[in-house]
Amino acid sequence: MLRSGRRSRWLPAIVWVVAGCATVPRAPSSLPSYSLALTLGQGKEWRFQPLLVDLNGDGHLDLVATARLTSPSLHIWLGDGKGGFNPITPTWSDVGYGALATGDINGDGFQDIVVASHFGGVQTLLSDGQGGFTEKILRKDDGHVAAQLADVNGDGHLDLILLGYRNAGIEV
Repeated sequence: MLRSGRRSRWLPAIVWVVAGCATVPRAPSSLPSYSLALTLGQGKEWRFQPLLVDLNGDGHLDLVATARLTSPSLHIWLGDGKGGFNPITPTWSDVGYGALATGDINGDGFQDIVVASHFGGVQTLLSDGQGGFTEKILRKDDGHVAAQLADVNGDGHLDLILLGYRNAGIEV
């Protein structure tokens, strides 16, 4: 205890030392290690952020990604639950690579996909829960670099938020 004038007070450093003595020493945390298990679509220029989502309701994550300078640019692989992925044969139109979003748009219990193309098209793929899709395309003047689905107005329906590439700004 140090005295300062007539009053006695504890300095924070003393409290820290006392608290420091009460802690249990911990082992240093180990860093995770990674190893390559699988490569899909080697040699393609993949864009934006891929999605991991169960599209066919089998309890296994599926992979969705878009690639630049390929046709079609949208690629979907169904996961087998063991680290493997099997490609779906495309039945959808090619709107070009773009930002991806997922959510149950039509309320049927299956995750749907939105591709907000860098070239202006906004493609919605409604999942049938078995790896098939019904598509709707909205053409826009500006491309997009990000897309999100969220219920922003509280009406119980997902809203699409798009981040424009050049001129569109942020669209809801």
